Amino acid sequence: LQILEIPNTGHQDIWARDSLPVPIWQDDKLALVNSKYYYSFEPDAAISEFLGVDLYSHDYFFVGGNLAANALGDCIIVNSKKSISGNIADVALIPDSFFNTTYGCQSILRLKHVKGVGRVNEVVKFMSDTVVVTDTVEYEDVLKNAGFTVYMLPRPEFVSETYVNSLIVNDVVLVPVFGEKNDQKAIDVYENLKLDYKIVPINARELATHGPG
Repeated sequence: LQILEIPNTGHQDIWARDSLPVPIWQDDKLALVNSKYYYSFEPDAAISEFLGVDLYSHDYFFVGGNLAANALGDCIIVNSKKSISGNIADVALIPDSFFNTTYGCQSILRLKHVKGVGRVNEVVKFMSDTVVVTDTVEYEDVLKNAGFTVYMLPRPEFVSETYVNSLIVNDVVLVPVFGEKNDQKAIDVYENLKLDYKIVPINARELATHGPG
């Protein structure tokens, strides 16, 4: 185990998926893509040097948490628009060709921003190349029309919480739970996917509800 220490920026921002570089697979090897982040936290060069891989940069404000992709090159993003620290990030203005060439997307499905802060990891999750979960009814038909099998998750009690933002590690799915009545319903949905995953609930209330999201 090797640990890379990143200097403290003074921001209480622990959204690693948003601020860290996005891994891509290029010419049969790992590479990283560095996008602009809203805050003064740019560890991308240090991480690419630590891993010994190429780093590609661009000038769009686009957080990693707003890119979901499967192994077939299908990409899903939310067309959100935010102004943070004087920086405006309007995803709708980023052309499809950028996602094709930078992230290797073969197809791009853009979803309307209807809830949350506007990142796809709040609302849609690839569980396999063809199976997705979502908690947003406005997306159900859109996803089905795109050819995906859709499973609907319940929503937790607080707006900063979501059952969608699970983590797949090998054959294990770490599912956030919050000590609420819908926790078991969410676990049941994941177990009913029948994808041979081991479902492990993780209490995320301190992080999601009492922390910074």
